[in-house]
Amino acid sequence: MLSEKSVREFAVKYQTSEANVAREYFQHLFLSGLYSLREAEGLTFKGGTALRIIYGSPRFSEDLDFSGRIRPFTVKNVIAEAVEKVRQENIRLELAESGETSGGYLAILRTELLDFNLYVKLNISLKRRKNGIREEAHLIASDLFPAYNLTALGAKFLVREKLQALISRKKPRDLFDLYFIIRNRLETGEAVARKKEILSALESVKGSSLGELKLFLPKSYWNLLPGFVPRLTDVVKNL
Repeated sequence: MLSEKSVREFAVKYQTSEANVAREYFQHLFLSGLYSLREAEGLTFKGGTALRIIYGSPRFSEDLDFSGRIRPFTVKNVIAEAVEKVRQENIRLELAESGETSGGYLAILRTELLDFNLYVKLNISLKRRKNGIREEAHLIASDLFPAYNLTALGAKFLVREKLQALISRKKPRDLFDLYFIIRNRLETGEAVARKKEILSALESVKGSSLGELKLFLPKSYWNLLPGFVPRLTDVVKNL
């Protein structure tokens, strides 16, 4: 397990809080345990945490998002098995909440890691997926954790879902994820195809506070936040 000294050192290296480092270590631990299970082949990793873990986004993330091609009962069993895998590493972990939702399955994990009381939400969409959606296998290598494999939504479809999240909910984290996607030329054709909707979403949040992003971004990125939305709007216009 990661030591307190290592957490402090990584917090300095990543210019972030020790809580973010501890949470990300736990996320790796859970994902590694989950994807060691054969039944987890029906779960596809996606969302903002996937942007960070797979593609190197600087934004830390709280939740783990998946798409599923399995029944809710199977999801329940897979999560329970993954929790037991984590507990075998002498980590205190409990399911604070677990159950079906209208579109899938929700679980909230609570863990006591070092001096941190952490909560990580698992959002699993079990809606019927359209044909042609591609999955990709990834080897995850991190300073925080030994290498492991997982299955994620293909880049085009991952970006497509992130853009839809921006358009529908307009959270500060979605704005930064758009910035990362464009700056890293990650399937930018998807953003071009929805440029009008994206610009409309950006117009509606002009002047909104982005202060919460400081919780999840390295300090070296904080100077981007003043005037961030107008600059991002110009970037989108020039796509």
